[in-house]
Amino acid sequence: MDLNGLALNYNNFTIDGIFDSKTSNATKNFQDRFEIKSDGIVRSLTWKLLIENVKAVQKLLNSYGYHTGYPDGWFGSHTTDAVRKFQNHNGLSLSGIVDPRTRRKLFNPHPHPV
Repeated sequence: MDLNGLALNYNNFTIDGIFDSKTSNATKNFQDRFEIKSDGIVRSLTWKLLIENVKAVQKLLNSYGYHTGYPDGWFGSHTTDAVRKFQNHNGLSLSGIVDPRTRRKLFNPHPHPV
């Protein structure tokens, strides 16, 4: 869910709960992006980077009034809902995913708060 929610699902596949070759390839792409060992295995460093990225999104959303709950690093339903509300208030597609347009608006110093 974290790769998808952060719009890092490079292969654009549906989340089905199965860690198959598509998931492994998306993980490798994420690892390449952060210049860590690209083996498609989610080890501690990969988890840490995913969690840190999700926490950064959650903290920003919370600071703008889009409540995700405690920033726990998990891109769950509360974070997805907060992203959709943020997207709605900023004229973006309501995907609940932090795609490149959402990321630019979110990390812009003057986004539209609630």
